[in-house]
Amino acid sequence: MNPDILSNSSKEYIAATMFHEALHGFLNFEFARLATENKSEQFGILYSGWLPQNVGSQRKFVKNHASFGTQLDELAAAIQSFNPNMSPYDAMALAKGGVVNIDGVETSVNKSHRSGNAGTLCK
Repeated sequence: MNPDILSNSSKEYIAATMFHEALHGFLNFEFARLATENKSEQFGILYSGWLPQNVGSQRKFVKNHASFGTQLDELAAAIQSFNPNMSPYDAMALAKGGVVNIDGVETSVNKSHRSGNAGTLCK
């Protein structure tokens, strides 16, 4: 991601991005750790449903979208903790962005936060 994008984004969008990237980092670490320990087969047991896929020469992890239910709720709550006045709908739209397919309204919410036209600005 271009770091200039985040310089104009809302705090809530930045938090959602950080949570998203932290999850990628954690899964990559665990995948590599288990491979180093010759326990690669345990990744699918420990992180059921998460599958490594090569996307643009980087390892990304995808999960069956239907299993995101409670995890998306928790991510939305964490995002909303940065701005308790944020609507639950907007928090969920930010939580879903980059994780699952989102509709046009959710895309608009994400774009507004990404551009700094919505949410709490850092400046």
